[in-house]
Order: sequence, then C-alpha cells, then structure tokens
Amino acid sequence: MRTKILSLLVLLLTAASGAWAQGAFSSDPYTSTTEFNSVNVTSSMTLNINEGVIVTVNSGLTIEDGVTLTLTGGGRLSVYGKSGNWGIDAYYEEGNRIVEATAGGDGNPAIILNGNAKIVIDNGEIYAEGGLGGIGGTDEKAGNNQPDGAAGNAFSRFPTIDGATLYYKSSNEWFKYTSGDQTLYNKMKAVPATIEVTTNKAEGETTFTEAWFNMPAFDATAEYELVRDMTVDMPVTIGDGKDGYRVRVEKADGKWKLADMTDAELMAKVKVRDSIEHKDLVFYGNDAVCGLKIYALSAEGKPTGDPITQATMAPGSFVIVATAKEGSAYEGTSTSNTFELYVKSDLTLSASNYTIESGAATIKVDGTDKSAAIAEGKLAGIEMGAKVSLAANTAYVMSDVTVTSGDNKVTITTADGVSSFTMPDSAATMAYTIKRDITQKVTIQIAERVRIEKKDGKYDAVDPFELIPILTDKIGETDKNMFLGEATGTSGDFYIKGMQKLDGENWVDATELNIGTYRVVIAGMLNYDGTIYTDPIELYMGYEITVAAGEYASYYSAEALTTEDADAELYTIASVTETEAVLSDKIKVAPKETPLLVYNKSEESKTFLLIPTTENADEVTVAKEFKGSLTEGEIPASSAVTDYYALNGKAFVWVKYAIEIGANKCWLQIGDQPAAARAMTRSIVGGGDTTGIDSIEQIDDAQSGYYDLNGRKLQGKPNKKGVYIKNGRKVVVH
Repeated sequence: MRTKILSLLVLLLTAASGAWAQGAFSSDPYTSTTEFNSVNVTSSMTLNINEGVIVTVNSGLTIEDGVTLTLTGGGRLSVYGKSGNWGIDAYYEEGNRIVEATAGGDGNPAIILNGNAKIVIDNGEIYAEGGLGGIGGTDEKAGNNQPDGAAGNAFSRFPTIDGATLYYKSSNEWFKYTSGDQTLYNKMKAVPATIEVTTNKAEGETTFTEAWFNMPAFDATAEYELVRDMTVDMPVTIGDGKDGYRVRVEKADGKWKLADMTDAELMAKVKVRDSIEHKDLVFYGNDAVCGLKIYALSAEGKPTGDPITQATMAPGSFVIVATAKEGSAYEGTSTSNTFELYVKSDLTLSASNYTIESGAATIKVDGTDKSAAIAEGKLAGIEMGAKVSLAANTAYVMSDVTVTSGDNKVTITTADGVSSFTMPDSAATMAYTIKRDITQKVTIQIAERVRIEKKDGKYDAVDPFELIPILTDKIGETDKNMFLGEATGTSGDFYIKGMQKLDGENWVDATELNIGTYRVVIAGMLNYDGTIYTDPIELYMGYEITVAAGEYASYYSAEALTTEDADAELYTIASVTETEAVLSDKIKVAPKETPLLVYNKSEESKTFLLIPTTENADEVTVAKEFKGSLTEGEIPASSAVTDYYALNGKAFVWVKYAIEIGANKCWLQIGDQPAAARAMTRSIVGGGDTTGIDSIEQIDDAQSGYYDLNGRKLQGKPNKKGVYIKNGRKVVVH
C-alpha cells in the first residue's frame, strides 16, 4: 500500500539520525548478534562469525578497490542497502502552490564493490538486499502523485566469489549465486500454474498470522514475507513514559508553539522500541520503519478524531500512534503513554496608590499562597485554568480590580473581599487599587478640652491647632506620622471632614462651634480609606469657677481674665493688716499672674466663666502676702516665723497643719509676725457685703476652747457680749 507518514506536528520536522552508529568490522570472532550502520572495508581482512550468529549491516557495505573480505566461522552476514529519499509533498498557501511535489529517490546497493574488490566465503553465508525506493511526493489538490524511487540492487556489480553460496534479493525474489552461476529457487522444479493458499486475513486487512495449502505431488516452494506485529511488544513512549507527561506550549500570533524546548528536543523524547529484537526503531528520515501521529483522547481514553496538526494544536490530553511504514519489516500500530500540552503564562500585578509591601495583600493560585510575588509585581508560570484569588489583608482595603489579557477583559468574581478569576491561555495583567484602612491601627491624639472665643461674630478655638488631630499609622514595624491634607488636594494621608456635636445620645453634624461636646470627623485620602472620629472634646469659652452665694473663691491664672456675668466681681488683696485682708477696687480686666478673689453677690450658688482676654488689663496693686499657684500643691503648716492663711469663702483662716490645694488657687503668706500678735483669721474687707466671718475651718482639728477675733484663747467661757470662735465656728454671746 502507498502510505505517507505525516510528521509529528511541527515538532518532528527535523530528520532523526540513524539508530546505529557507524563502525568497522573487528578481527575478533563475533559470538553474538551485532548490528552496524554503514561499514567501509578499506583493507583485506577475515570476518569471523560464529555459527548461528548474524552480523547485520544497515545502510550498505562498501569494499574498496583491491580489498578482499573473507567470511568464515559458519555464521551469516546480512547486508541492507540505504533506502532512497522520500519525495517532497506539494505545499499550498492561501490556495497557491508554493512547492512542487518531487519523485522518490532510488535505493542504494546493499554491497558496493569498488574496482577489483573481492568476496571470499570460506565458511558461512551472505544475504544481500538493496535499499527500498523512496515514496514519491503527493499533490492531493492536483490529484496526482510523483513516482516512487526504484529499489536498489543487492550489489553494485556481481562480485567475484570463492567458496560457498551467496543469496541476494531482487524484485522481491531471492536468488542464489554460486561462483558465476545464478539460479532461481522457484524455477528449479516445475510447479502448477496456481496453488490455492488460504489465510486468516480479516476483511479489509493486508496482514494475517496463518496460511495453509494442499501440498502437491512434487516439490514446492512457499514464498512469504514475515513482518513484526507492532501491537505486540512495541511500546511507544514520550518523555518519561508515564501517563500525563507534560509539555508546555504558549500562544504567539494566534498559534500555539512549544515554550520550553525546540522541535528537535521534543522529537528526541519520543521512542518506539522493538522489545523482541531489542532495538529502537527509526521513525523519521530515509531509514524510517514507522511514522507518528498525534491524536486527542476520547472520554474513554482512546485516540479519537483526526490527527492533530500544527493548525489544530491546542492544550489538552493526547497520545502518539506509531504506524508501520509501507515496505518495512513492521506492520500495525502502537499507542504511546498519554501526554498533555499545557499552558503557563505570567500574571503582572499592577497596583496603584499604596506602596505594596509583603503584608498588604494575599494572592493565591489554586489555594496555594504566592504572596511573595506581590512585591516583585509579577507571578510567573500560572497554568491556564488555574483559580487565582487576591484579597487585601487586615488593615487594608482593595477596590477597582480588573484583569485583562491582550484586548480581552477577564471575568472577575468578588465575594467577602476576595476577588477571583480563572487564568486565561495567555499572559494577563491584574490591576487593582489598595489602600490602608484608616479605621484600623491608626491612633489619634487631640486635646480633651479646647477653649473657644468669638471671632467675627462666631465662636472658634482660641488656638485652632488644638482642634487638629495628630494621627499615627502603627501598621508597620516603625510608626508613621500621617500628614494632614485638603479634601481636594494631591498630597496628605487624611483630611478633616467636619465636626459633630453631641446632642443627647446622638452625634449630629455641626456647622458652627459653641460651648458643648464635639468630635472631629476624619476621612482618609490618597493612600488611605475610611472615616474615623476623635475622642469627645469639650469646647469652653473660659475657666469655670463655682462660688457660693455671698462668698469668695480664689483663682490664679497665667492669662489676663475678665467675666461677663453681672453677679461676679473680681478683686485682689491690696493690703493685709493684723486682722484683715483689704480688697482692691473692683477689677474689670485682671492682669495675668495676679492672685484673684471672685465674689458672688447673688443669693444663690453660681458657676462663673472667667474669660481669658487680650484686652488691656487694669492697673492693680497686689499685697505681697497674697500668693497663687498654677499647679496643685499644698499650703504648708504655719511655723514660728511664717503664718499661712487659707480661704474658706468668707475669710482667710490660719493654717496649723499643711493642707492640699488644687491648681489655680491663692492663699495668704505672712512672715515675721510675733506669735502674740497672730490672728486666727483675716477678715475680708473693702468689697462685697462680707466684712466678718461665718466659720473657721482647717485651723486646728484639736481645738476645743473659745477664741476672740484676734485668735487669742480664752480661759473658759467668755463673760462679755461679742463674737467668739469655738470649734471652728462663729459663736455670738449676748
């Protein structure tokens, strides 16, 4: 039959070299079967082949001029000539014939005798068969084929031989040649015109395993051709021979091609082995004995459909089917292990906004974490069909996720913050925006209390910077100070979105500030996302001080102060006598760092607001004995050289034991006062309605007697009308 073996896709386009290495005969006896590929005898020698041993020479034996080859040992020398080249098939492109079909080449002689070469057969036999003619090229479109090449002769010329018999094959018939005489075996005896032969050949087949006929009454010669059955002990393997052997392909200009190896390298991984004769078959070139085709696998794992060609190659599972070449010593087909053509492509990771570090997002391929690739911006070698997922890690948020492959947009599924897609058959780019989640691991610092004042008819913070929060990003190993920007700006990490005021239990947006509890609303920008709020901030317009009805309270400030409440009057102590603390004139604007008394002239306890001001302060004279402090501390216990007096609302009372005082408080400190002249109280005079005392507290927890207003202790009860002190209380004696 005339069969053209298709090349193995584009993968088998380069001719394979022969399976046998060239060599020369050895002078040592051959004791086991040996094969050579093309032998050239250049000097006379004896070839010793033991009986029962066959030495085979493929692709021709050449004996040079004047050289004698002597065969001995009783064995056989089998020589096969080199086959002719196959013709080229016609090739069309877009309907136009580009390459003409050519004829097949002629086979070469098995044994070439140059000049006066001679063969001597001392003991043994030689079989010689010329090379097969090459098959002519085909032109299926034109409907014609080029002629096949002629088979080669057994010899380049009939040799001069001495000794035993020589056999050779010509026109598929074997001849016997003995020292110049040739006799056809099948003509030695007369035979009937036909002898009926029966075989077990199946319909449509050309081969069979059994043949029988009735033996005639005379000698007969049975001619037949034995070929190896490729379906038995003829394994075909590709790669490592295991099912699922993988070969990566990639798409270029709309066509598939090998990605990691050349065509010749892949061809070298295909092997057809004759396990009975223990040799590898040649499947390409002039010496080919079989051809290879690739088939896709059916659901049952069998070859199916038409052979795969370069134009129809695509990723999937396949097998190789080896088919015996016409005229070779083989017949049938053999199927390889399965192999896969698969795709791996690179995925470029294109992130915008936040500078990506390893902990910002997690990318997985078929469930395997590949996050190390994020910082490099590329994930190499993802198989087509793999499930790729990308998600922002804790303290980050992700948006605007897109995946493109060339001009095509890849479908993305997003659920629970994870964006997933199926890897396409070519390189892709995954673009996304990732930002820091400002609601997590960001700390805020801001004042707890902020003083406000009226500016141009509206209240605003006296120091606006007190309402600007300080934000620190604590996501990394090193804290990052975040920068304040504008909502429409191109720099900064956050901006102040507005203020909210606490109304009952609810926070409501505030357009203007006033006294009350507020919080600042902060929004992330550029590399940050989300909204957060500061802790509550108390806005006030001065310093609050509560004073009982008709009493005084002290206050000391580093700022100039005034008050707008009509029931509040400001004084200082202008001078101190032995029994009195004399008030100054009423002060409208108290200078800074001036110890003050705030008087409540109303008939109920009230909380006054002392308002810091930049107005010009009144000129005030302050007694050197009147002291104040910005910080909390204590009034020391009175000593032999210094007396201390604390304000109890009505008067200054002598301090026997040290007492604690809060910040911004005032007291009297009088030194160099004789003990005999010590007054237990210093009445406040010169302002308000209070010119005496109602009680004396913190003087001496242990006192139990009566004292006069000068602080002198009486013996027993007073015997005169008047005002006295007993147990820290004022007592009136009638």
